[in-house]
Amino acid sequence: MVWLGLGLMALAGPVAQTIPFSNMFNYAVGKTVQSMTNEGWDASSPLVQVQTNVVYPDTASVILPQNTAMTNYVAPAAMTNVWTDFYVQMEPRNETNDLSADSNAVIQVALDWLGYLQVYDRTNGWLSLSNTVRGAPVTAFTNGQWGRVTLFQNYVAGQCAVFLNGTLLKELQPFGSNVTACSHVRVEGGDTTGSYFDNFIMTCTIPAGFADAQEIDTYGYVALTFNVGPGQTYTNIQSAIDAAMNRYTLNITSGTYNENVTITHSVIITGGVFTINNMTLGTNSTTTIRQGLSGSNLTLQAGAHLNVTGSVVAVSNLSINAGARLVVVNGTVVANGFTFTGSFTLDQNWGTPAAAAILPYQENFDVYQPGIPLNLLGFRGWGASDNSVVVEQTRYVSASNGVDLGYFKTLSNRVSAAGVGQVWTDMRVNPAYSANDDTTAVRSTAAFMMVVTTNGYLSFYDQTNSSWDVCTKDIWQNNVAQRTGQWSRVSVLCDYNTKKCAVFLDGVLLRQGLPFINPALGTNSGFSMANEETNVVSLDDVYVGATYPSTLTNDVNTNGIPDAQEILLTGDILHPEMGSIFTIR
Repeated sequence: MVWLGLGLMALAGPVAQTIPFSNMFNYAVGKTVQSMTNEGWDASSPLVQVQTNVVYPDTASVILPQNTAMTNYVAPAAMTNVWTDFYVQMEPRNETNDLSADSNAVIQVALDWLGYLQVYDRTNGWLSLSNTVRGAPVTAFTNGQWGRVTLFQNYVAGQCAVFLNGTLLKELQPFGSNVTACSHVRVEGGDTTGSYFDNFIMTCTIPAGFADAQEIDTYGYVALTFNVGPGQTYTNIQSAIDAAMNRYTLNITSGTYNENVTITHSVIITGGVFTINNMTLGTNSTTTIRQGLSGSNLTLQAGAHLNVTGSVVAVSNLSINAGARLVVVNGTVVANGFTFTGSFTLDQNWGTPAAAAILPYQENFDVYQPGIPLNLLGFRGWGASDNSVVVEQTRYVSASNGVDLGYFKTLSNRVSAAGVGQVWTDMRVNPAYSANDDTTAVRSTAAFMMVVTTNGYLSFYDQTNSSWDVCTKDIWQNNVAQRTGQWSRVSVLCDYNTKKCAVFLDGVLLRQGLPFINPALGTNSGFSMANEETNVVSLDDVYVGATYPSTLTNDVNTNGIPDAQEILLTGDILHPEMGSIFTIR
């Protein structure tokens, strides 16, 4: 029989070893452990010595005859995780012989009379480990069999884990009382025939080749899977959640569960499609759903995160509190009369009719069910003149969504850009043509206004000249192609520091240094689009942010800096016809 104790013990004689250290005992036959004081070892008898008759996995090992012991002394040091690894051949102890226990030990390991490892628990006594932590049966030791025992010790949490031949048998095992550091390792021979010991390692490094070692070293335990449903270990969801720890998986059988569930920690839910009354995600918890869920109410409390991956969540009422987020990847959420499909995020502004979108903001309308009015998308910053302005299918990109504006209809988007000095607004538009841009009313609350003339040219209001500037040429005096019922990409930079704008059409710079219509504006609050003509106006792929759109890559000056970035950094671009060689700005 062998047991090993890691704990506090008075140091005397041998040189205390500093972690990491090891000993393979590949010495001459007959060398006593009592003579290994420089390696930190001592023994109760000179009969504890190196031999070569019973060995594994190399050519020599230590024999511990009946009722002998060997000890290695460790220099106590402040550390978090320690791994102790050794090979041992143990005899099953006599059933009638009780083992003594050291309440100051970190962990004690022995072999019970049936051949199973056992650990001492200061509350429940000796516990036999006949199953792994996942419930699989363990093969019992037989006489003459070697085993690799690996012990993990976390001196911050005060807990241990036990591996046998690389398989995790026990986790979260509490230390003995009053233990703050490791000071010795003690091995005892059996009470009948003795035992053998070899290849001892004590280190802070994770042993190689252990499937659960990294997870144990990081968290102290492994994330298990609980089966939930009729005939399973847990017949209802709440009992499984209460028993689970962070990172556990609940594999839920399809069906209806008439219960109200509260999740207070972080779990993963898989399995079949199930229906539940109400589900609440507790403060700062994280839940990942990889299966279908339906029910009456889904509530995300403050700071809670719900991740939906490749599945459908359908509830009558969805409530998201401050700081909480619902993140969907290739999934669908049906709630409060809305249907969203694809990859998107919903936050606390969900259901708020007049919320301002946070920068950076992107919208391609693809996550919404076609037919949803923009007026119902206030939580994404959208608003419209009436409910006839809806998400439509097949827009700029085939089989994608966008928005159409009919005659005398308007839409708007509100953003929150406080403290952001330079804001880009980038979008795909298929505009209607203004019969006479000179009659378009100038809005004094705007920084920038644009129309498309009846000839298909973009026209901007020039505050300096109090007139509309029709762009038939770009800033390099190249002709601008007319837009005749086609999609175009318009990109506008509004600089709230200089009170000036720059405008790109399909990546080409048309104007720079356009003064704000209203120079008193201090921040971007959004944009609006109005259709005052009989033709339909279409909108898609909107971006609002402080970083210039990545697809604006034109570099007409060939100076290695994209025009959009140069405008952002300097406010303008030097015209090539100036022939400048050296410029100070």
